[in-house]
Amino acid sequence: MVAKVINDVKQNRGFYIWMAFLLAVFGVAGVAAILVWTRGLEVTGLSNEVPWGLWITVDLSAVALGSGSFAVAGLVYLFGAKRFAAVSRVALLIGFLADTGTALVLLLDLGRPDNFYHPIIYWNTKSLLWVITWSVILYITILLIELAPVLTESKLFARWPIVHRIGEEIHKATPVAAFMGVVISIIHLSATGATYGILRGRPVWFDPAMPVIFLVSGIFAGISFLIMVIVVTSWVMRRRLVDPNLLDQLARIAGWVGVTCGIIRVIDLSANHYFSYKPFLGESINLLYNMTPYSLALTLGEFAFGLIIPLAIFFNPTVRVRFRNLVLAGVGATTGLLLCRWNVTLTGLVATVSYSPSAPSINFFSYFPTWVEWAAVAGVLAYAGMVYTLAVRFLPIFGAEGEEEETELAAERHHAPVVAA
Repeated sequence: MVAKVINDVKQNRGFYIWMAFLLAVFGVAGVAAILVWTRGLEVTGLSNEVPWGLWITVDLSAVALGSGSFAVAGLVYLFGAKRFAAVSRVALLIGFLADTGTALVLLLDLGRPDNFYHPIIYWNTKSLLWVITWSVILYITILLIELAPVLTESKLFARWPIVHRIGEEIHKATPVAAFMGVVISIIHLSATGATYGILRGRPVWFDPAMPVIFLVSGIFAGISFLIMVIVVTSWVMRRRLVDPNLLDQLARIAGWVGVTCGIIRVIDLSANHYFSYKPFLGESINLLYNMTPYSLALTLGEFAFGLIIPLAIFFNPTVRVRFRNLVLAGVGATTGLLLCRWNVTLTGLVATVSYSPSAPSINFFSYFPTWVEWAAVAGVLAYAGMVYTLAVRFLPIFGAEGEEEETELAAERHHAPVVAA
């Protein structure tokens, strides 16, 4: 047994080095978590004026990047595109890691993780945060149901046929679970945007279009992120995991979703800044321009790198056939989404109207995340990396397609196309 383990370590040295690195990062995050739970949020850069920061940005981004799971489920079970079932399992896994990672961050951001059960017992149906909490709980449950067959089909349970039969019975509920997952995810993404859009006291936040923006941008980034993860995993494992033509079709779908996102975003910005008047909105924006890199993050970050570059790749057949370009598009869409959520979360807090009714003015409150906040985020990423790595190695995440050797991947990495234009 020991000799077998030693031999496996020698043959898969990179795997064990990677896992050791992730465990070390997770350990540092554990120290940060203990500091938060013992000393409170004073160890962070948060304050009464800026109570939301890096952690909430990561939460919103993770939920959006995991939306590829319900997007693929919608394609397969609502639109009948059964060919995309080949990527459904990896999409579900990413969605599960995104939502559970969100829950881990919230355990720190809440300050009192021992009260995590309050939304379950004490119902406040008028609260959007309560709706978001229940959406996370229900969607994680649905993802577990959809991923159950993956566990039962693994070699871990090969000796117990009854486990496989249980998985087959659970799999029969997948269409219903997928439909419910699509509905709950749409509510979840929209509710996160509505949380900002209904606050009239925050001129930068008050925007009725925010739920639609969060929904569409999340779907665009989620599909782009899914494509990128599949390609990078194929490179690392040096074999074909998904038919390249399927990735090409997903890229085109992502492109049209991105066009829709861009149109909505431009119309919304025009309506708010040029064709209407909101008290103190102009003053808040000017303060953001002067005190923060808001303009740069919006124009170059969200639009240039997060929208224009991915769309230029997704709509060019001779460009999107190269795997490295799909990765570039995924990185761009992911970066744009992160900046979008950061801009939304911080703008309504760092530049806001004073609470003095006799002399209203715009105040600026600075915010800088501390190492504790960054360590916690790194820990969540390490958690996702560990679970994803173990799942890809030991579970049939990619199905039979993943067993085929991809001899053309090496050629692709040297700029040779792998898909017909």
